[in-house]
Amino acid sequence: MLKSIALFFDNLLRSIIRPLGGSAGRTVRSWYYSRRFGSCGKNLVIDEGVIIQGARDIHLGDNVWIDRYCILMAGKVPLEQGAKVLENPNYQHEIGELHVGSNVHITPFSLIQAHGGVQIGNDCGTGSGAKIYSLTNLPTDSANPERRVCYSWGGELAQLSAPIVIGNNVGIGLGAVILPAVTIEDECFVAPYSIVMSPVKANSFVSGNPARKVKERFPVTETEKQS
Repeated sequence: MLKSIALFFDNLLRSIIRPLGGSAGRTVRSWYYSRRFGSCGKNLVIDEGVIIQGARDIHLGDNVWIDRYCILMAGKVPLEQGAKVLENPNYQHEIGELHVGSNVHITPFSLIQAHGGVQIGNDCGTGSGAKIYSLTNLPTDSANPERRVCYSWGGELAQLSAPIVIGNNVGIGLGAVILPAVTIEDECFVAPYSIVMSPVKANSFVSGNPARKVKERFPVTETEKQS
């Protein structure tokens, strides 16, 4: 009973501080969430309208800016029977955790869904409306591919869960989507509105649906080519 009452007032407090504008709102939200995250570095900025679920499974470095109306979801959740669960050998944490490095800007209306695990390196940023999904639905049942999946409310949905790893100095463009099991290595850029479904090698500029490498992001020197 006491736990339910405490949860009610905590939800009420979050609903009050979420829309607060200006520096006062930023200060209150940063103070509140820095004490509820699993770990949190210095200089945290959380703008108005941000929705955060599963704060205890979220770990942030220094100088992280969560911009207006972003959604961050973490925590291990029950999966449907027969869900397809994949491993990502590059992921270094517990399933359900969101780990964000230092000097990261998550821009307005971005969504990070870390129920399958998400790891983001240092010096990264998203474009507005970028989506990162470590748990998603499948068009067929992985246990029975012939079964037609119902997407109506309450239907049993075939699911895919797998960690996502994003390296250092990676840019995720406006409206881009990153799907489960993907690793994006260091120094990459994902073009706006691209959908990334497979691993991306370091220093790649990728674009399209599904995303494919278009070119090197940064010029490669002769020394780097020979190494």
